Parts: sequence; C-alpha cells; structure tokens
Amino acid sequence: MKKTYIILAVIIAGFIGIFLVLFGISNAPKTKTSTEPLRIGINPWIGHGLYYVAKEKGFFEKEQIAVEVIPVDDSGIGKQLIATNKLDALSLIHR
Repeated sequence: MKKTYIILAVIIAGFIGIFLVLFGISNAPKTKTSTEPLRIGINPWIGHGLYYVAKEKGFFEKEQIAVEVIPVDDSGIGKQLIATNKLDALSLIHR
C-alpha cells in the first residue's frame, strides 16, 4: 500500500513537471530581439486610418514595437513588396 502511494506521488510529480515545462514557467522579462521596424503597407483608405492613429497616440511605442507605416496604392504592388521582403505586413481593401 505504501509503495502504491510513492508510485502515485512520483507520477503526479512527473505530470506537474511536464506541465511546468510545456507552459513555460519563466519570470524572465521579454526583451525585444530586433531593432528593425515592423513595416506595414496600407491602402490609403479611411478605414486604415487606425494605423496612423495608433502610431500618433504612441500605442506601438507603449508595446515596444517600432512601426513604419508605408502607403501602398495598388494591391499588386503591395503583394510584390511582401514577396520581396520589403514589407512585413499588408492591409488592403478588397473590391
């Protein structure tokens, strides 16, 4: 009977250890690994004004994200810029 409790305790401790490893118990602060800005290409449409507002209000800086907003008039050009790694993200309207 005592042997059963020891085995059960070892199994439970193992599951707790696996849980802690899988879900990353870490108190280390997250630091920014890149100093390059996030380049976001946007279509000059009123609905995409939120990117400019967020940048002007300092929302990106608060989250320690450097952002460069790049206007892209044509979705084809935007897709080419993404493909050639000149943009990191693209926000377009679909017609």
